[in-house]
Amino acid sequence: MKEEKKNGITFKLIWNIIMFVIYLGIAYLIAFTPVLLPYNYRGNDPHDDFVIPRIVLGVGVTVYALFRGYRLLKERK
Repeated sequence: MKEEKKNGITFKLIWNIIMFVIYLGIAYLIAFTPVLLPYNYRGNDPHDDFVIPRIVLGVGVTVYALFRGYRLLKERK
């Protein structure tokens, strides 16, 4: 028996879209805000000790989010 491919909206589709958006949001929080990785621990020092780790982690999470988005689009076709 052949199984027909469902083209409707499923829980898996909605979950993947939500996770894509969440990963992009986390990447933004890591790279551009001090929410997840603080700029510094000294409080008033303008030097950012964590600029390289924040950028590397932000890019890594962004790449993973884009990979999930690609898989989502590939699965829908």
